[in-house]
Amino acid sequence: MINILKKAGKVLPAFLFLGINFLFSQTNLVPNPSFEVQQPYPNCAGGNVGALEVLFPGILKWVDPNTFNGTTDHFHTCRLPGTTWSAPGPNKWGYQEPRTGDGFVSLQTYWSVQSVRDRCSINMQNTLKQSKYCVSFYVSLGDTCPSYCNTIGACFTDTIPTVGQMFNFQLNPQIQNDEINNPLGDMLNWTEVRGSFTANGTEKYITLGNFKDNLNSDTVNIIPWGGTINVGYFVDDVSVIELKALHSNDTLVCPQSNFNQTLKAYPGFDSYLWSTGDTSRIINITQAGTYWVTASNWCGTVTDTMQVYVFNPFGLDQLLGADKTLCD
Repeated sequence: MINILKKAGKVLPAFLFLGINFLFSQTNLVPNPSFEVQQPYPNCAGGNVGALEVLFPGILKWVDPNTFNGTTDHFHTCRLPGTTWSAPGPNKWGYQEPRTGDGFVSLQTYWSVQSVRDRCSINMQNTLKQSKYCVSFYVSLGDTCPSYCNTIGACFTDTIPTVGQMFNFQLNPQIQNDEINNPLGDMLNWTEVRGSFTANGTEKYITLGNFKDNLNSDTVNIIPWGGTINVGYFVDDVSVIELKALHSNDTLVCPQSNFNQTLKAYPGFDSYLWSTGDTSRIINITQAGTYWVTASNWCGTVTDTMQVYVFNPFGLDQLLGADKTLCD
């Protein structure tokens, strides 16, 4: 290895600090994707998302934009069976095990009397970049529902939605369930709702719900029903992930080291094509250069490029000036 001693005020070039080939995992930008309780609260009481977040800030990180007037509910295994917000239940919508963890929420997506909806919002970990994102969440129809509603989605905004925007149906969700190919009538299992979109680079919040009025909502009767139709879904495991292919970063190799390097793409893609012609997820290389991989899955196709450098210590002579020491 090469040790470098430099005088104050001399800064090493940024690419030297990229030198260690480290691996990083794809990051879900949703802070609490499975609606877990982030801190204890007395007697595990209450289930209204808006009220919980007001009374115990940070307990869920999710909020009901309607605050106390909203009816978005949180269910948890700490609550007694048979109570309104117990999990797995029975509860106000029926019975369901959490898909992961101990919590989930419910959203009313249709009411035949008028176009009233539940929504659930959260401030994501980072503002989205001008990039493509893969979005997914899981729903399960409540057992007490005589109909199901295929119209549910996710809306990304730079500010938290207002009550006026929601009740006047002014929000246009970037992610909308495929009403034809992905019916949401399963009461027993969790059904994935997913889609992709390219962000404009200002979005900070994700909001879940049905963003269409009754006239434009796709509802299907399960049983003949002449009364008021109320449709509610349990919701769990929300993810927002930037579409990336490369698992490896730019790499700086010391000239004395063995050059054999391993390059990795992220798992979960259906196909891979490297600039070397390889089609596996992981490849080995033996020389410096520019490498790219193209990967495809349901979310889309993406190409990422990386550089592999060989460090040249003799170039530091000019870079660092006279006050330095180079040693093998």
